[in-house]
Amino acid sequence: MASRFCTQCGGPNPPNATFCQYCGKPLAGAPSGTPIPGAVPPSGAAPAGGWTGPPGGYGAPPPPPRRRSHTLLRIFAILIGIVLVASILVYLFVPVSTPNVDVTVFVFESPNNICNLSGVEYYGFNTTPGGAVGVELNITGNTTGTCTIATLTTTTPGFSVSGANLPLAVPENTNETLVFNLGLPNGSYTGNVTLVAT
Repeated sequence: MASRFCTQCGGPNPPNATFCQYCGKPLAGAPSGTPIPGAVPPSGAAPAGGWTGPPGGYGAPPPPPRRRSHTLLRIFAILIGIVLVASILVYLFVPVSTPNVDVTVFVFESPNNICNLSGVEYYGFNTTPGGAVGVELNITGNTTGTCTIATLTTTTPGFSVSGANLPLAVPENTNETLVFNLGLPNGSYTGNVTLVAT
């Protein structure tokens, strides 16, 4: 017996079929034995047991359409990841240079060599630029009798002296503490600070 061809999909069906086994379209009134002009029969074998889904296609229902890829979002996420990794690497392996004031030593000058201070050195300090820092130096009376420091200044550019506890009398062979505020430069500095005492 001749096959019945579906008017929708062109698929061949058994002569006694009432529905297309490929697409599920009713076959009532369809001519027998001749293919439908212009219809393209489906490729592959008919599904086992015939059409099991709703009318309009053959085999299993088509999968849902793929979501459009979010290309820009992915690129943005990759860039953020690269920046984050680069920042971590820089933090771990690149030394950060911060401004620093490193006073190696305080060197005294004294035109009249008050308390034998000319050329005497004291250890300095390390701190950040700007502002002022309090300094305390132990002065030893290395002269016969009492010596007195009346003024204290600095000749080192960027530094200043203020708030000194002057005049300071230093008895022979005793120690007195010279206290003052040292104004700091706003940028980095490494070296000696010269203090002038009279």
